[in-house]
This record gives sequence, C-alpha cells and structure tokens, in this order.
Amino acid sequence: MPRRARARNPGRRTPQQESAVLDLIYLLATLALFAIVGLVAKGVEKL
Repeated sequence: MPRRARARNPGRRTPQQESAVLDLIYLLATLALFAIVGLVAKGVEKL
C-alpha cells in the first residue's frame, strides 16, 4: 500500500493567519467593550 503524503505542520497556522485571527479578536473585544460602556451609560442615565 502506498503511503499517503502528510501535510507539513498539520493544524498550524502561518503568521499571516495568526495575525488575522488576532485582529479579529481585538475587533470583537473592542466592539464588546463599547457595547458594555453603552449599556452602563444607559443604566446611569436612568438614575
């Protein structure tokens, strides 16, 4: 039976992919922070 060629570094990301993932995480964290600040501002407004 012939051996199947294995992928080089399976499951590992290239630096460009890691950078894109980190950018997405930072973007989502920033949006979540602004959403929380907005909710706090609405809550303070009602006091």
